[in-house]
Amino acid sequence: MVLDCAEEGMLPREVYEELIFPIYFRTVVELVAPIEKDERPAESFRVDKAESREVAVPFNVTLAETGDKTTWAKSYTGFLRAFT
Repeated sequence: MVLDCAEEGMLPREVYEELIFPIYFRTVVELVAPIEKDERPAESFRVDKAESREVAVPFNVTLAETGDKTTWAKSYTGFLRAFT
């Protein structure tokens, strides 16, 4: 999407080339490690079940169905603002 904006002249190419937004998804082992390996939480908590699942992202589903990049961009921007 960002590349589309650069190619259509809506975003300077330099901005696109310098944009970095790394994403790393932790494994289940990494997620439970702080509870299981640190003795303080391990004394108070026990992980009975931990699993990983793919979850549909509503704004990506809508984009796939409609192709409406403007609505997708607004939704994605709101998502990014919510946690950053």
